[in-house]
Amino acid sequence: MASLSQLLFERMRDAIQAWPEQIAADIYAVSARVHDDQDDPRKPTLTFEYNTLQYWKAIPIGIDKSGTPSERIRVMVKNVKAGGRLSASSSEEAAWNYAFWPKSRRVIFGDSSDSDFIRRWIDEAGLSYTRADEDNDFERTIALGEQINRLFMAQVIAAVQQLHASPVLVSKIGKPVPVIIHDLEYYDAVLYQTKQANPPGLADDFCAWVNTLGKKLI
Repeated sequence: MASLSQLLFERMRDAIQAWPEQIAADIYAVSARVHDDQDDPRKPTLTFEYNTLQYWKAIPIGIDKSGTPSERIRVMVKNVKAGGRLSASSSEEAAWNYAFWPKSRRVIFGDSSDSDFIRRWIDEAGLSYTRADEDNDFERTIALGEQINRLFMAQVIAAVQQLHASPVLVSKIGKPVPVIIHDLEYYDAVLYQTKQANPPGLADDFCAWVNTLGKKLI
C-alpha cells in the first residue's frame, strides 16, 4: 500500500499542473482544506484550491466587524443570498479568509473512489471502529477519531513539505507561495499546521492575520 503522504503529494502535484497557465503567475496562496465528510473522522477529505491577486483585490471592503468569524460568515452568506455582494472587513481578511476565496470545490482526496484506501489506511493504523463500537463505548471511539484526525493532518503536512521541496509550485507559478492548511474556523492548530508545512516566513502574512482575530477564534 502506497504511503498516504505520497498519494496526497501526487494529487496536489496533478492539481497544480492542471491550473490555467494564464492565471498561474497571479496566484499568491493555496488552500489545503481538511474536512471530515459528514463530520466522520473515518471520512477525511482534502480540497485543494488557490486564490489570485486579481480576485483578492476585487473584494469590496467594509463590513460590521462584530461577532466571531463564523457568525460574520453566516451574515455574509445571508446577504449574498438576498442579492448583496460579499464584503470583507479588511484587505487582510479578503486575502486570507477562505470565505472570500473563489471556490472550485476541488476535492483531490476523500471521495468515494478513495474509500477503500482510507479504510485500509485506518485499519493498518489500528484505529478502526464501527457504529456498534460507538454505541458500546462512545468515549473510546471519540478518542480513536481524534487520533485519525491527527494522523491524517500529519500526512497532509508531510505532503505539503514534499510539495515545497519539489519544483512543482515554482515551476507553475514562478515563485514560492504559502499553502494554508485549514478548515472553516481559524484557531491555534491552523497556525501550527501551516507554519510546520511551509518554509520559514512564507506564511507569515497569513499567520499575522489569524493572530489579529485573538480570542474571537475561541
